[in-house]
Amino acid sequence: MTGVDLTPGYIWTARRNAKRSRLRIDFIRGDMREAVSPGGFDAAFNWFGSFGYFSDEDNLKFCRAVLRALKPGGRFLVEGPNKHWILANFRPRMESVYGGVRIVQRSRWDRRGSRIVTRWTLLRGKKVEHHTSRMRIFGGADMRGLLLSAGFRDIRLYGRRPVGPFRRNSPRLVAVGKRP
Repeated sequence: MTGVDLTPGYIWTARRNAKRSRLRIDFIRGDMREAVSPGGFDAAFNWFGSFGYFSDEDNLKFCRAVLRALKPGGRFLVEGPNKHWILANFRPRMESVYGGVRIVQRSRWDRRGSRIVTRWTLLRGKKVEHHTSRMRIFGGADMRGLLLSAGFRDIRLYGRRPVGPFRRNSPRLVAVGKRP
């Protein structure tokens, strides 16, 4: 198994967790839009909302890099929120507390780009941080089209966990494409 991330702190945390769990995993600090070990993998996955933060062009570049990294017949699984469920259940403001940090999310829907634009405010004592994210949200047809454009075939769509059939109102979208 190999993990790829651009952020050194995420790689460090993943290595530590793998060591604690006695797992043999290679970690590579790199850009996921660049192929890793072309033709060297049986499968690849991108899980839980870690997809869609690039431009549409770079999201396609990432999918093509995954395709090149897979052996013929290899499969790519990508999982994330389903656009139609998000739109039906959109909440422009949410608050939560994790580990003593109050998190305030203020979101808006960018229809033109099919993106959720969120301003995150993190508060701990007197310390305040602001961050903004822009995440492309895919529906079933959008994801199928992206994977087909990248070169994947035999694309299957599934819905919420545990995995079941994909429906327009499924909260989650699981897509599996195969390298020819």
